[in-house]
Amino acid sequence: LTLFIPTQRADALFGVGLMMVNSATAAQSGMCKPFPTVNWWKGLSHDKVIRLVDKKYDGDWDRYIAKWERQLAKLEDVQDRGSSVIFRKRGVRLTGDRLAEYIDQVAARVSVSRCLATKKTKTQSRNS
Repeated sequence: LTLFIPTQRADALFGVGLMMVNSATAAQSGMCKPFPTVNWWKGLSHDKVIRLVDKKYDGDWDRYIAKWERQLAKLEDVQDRGSSVIFRKRGVRLTGDRLAEYIDQVAARVSVSRCLATKKTKTQSRNS
C-alpha cells in the first residue's frame, strides 16, 4: 500500500509531529530549550546530561556548569586574542566566525544546563 500525501500536507503533518516531539521533550525537562547541535556533542540531550551529572558529578550541577563556564571563558580569551582553537582528535580548527558560533553554542549549553539544574533541584525538593 502506497500512501500519497501532497507536499504541503506532508510538510504540515511533519511539522505537527515535530511540535509534538518538542512539546514532550519540553514537558519532560520543564520547558528548558534543547541543547544546540554540535557535531562532536553527538546525541546530546536533556536526559543524557541529567544522567551524566548524576553519575559523574554525583548530582552536583554547580560543578558540571562550572566546567562549561571555564571552557566558555577559555574560548572567549582565545577569540579576544584573535587566535584559534584546535580540536586535534576531531581534526577541527575554529577561528573567526566559526569560533564565534561555537562560543555561542557553548554559552547556550551553559544556559540549558542551568535550566535543567533548576528543574532538577525543584523536582528533588518535592520528592524529599
